[in-house]
Amino acid sequence: MVTSTVASISEDRLARQAYLRRQDDIVIANIKARELEQAERELEQLEAAIAEKAAENEWLRQQLAMLTQSQGN
Repeated sequence: MVTSTVASISEDRLARQAYLRRQDDIVIANIKARELEQAERELEQLEAAIAEKAAENEWLRQQLAMLTQSQGN
């Protein structure tokens, strides 16, 4: 009887450790998912800023071309 009680306690401890490891894995996965979502939002913001700067640069190129052309005539 003592042997079965010790075995039961040992199994419960192992089961609890396995459960806690699974819970930790879930928490870590959720943290990583939130971090990934945040990184994706930041990337989208950076891409939008780059696109805005590219459009601004194109406008400046056009203005410079027009100015250069008008000075050449």
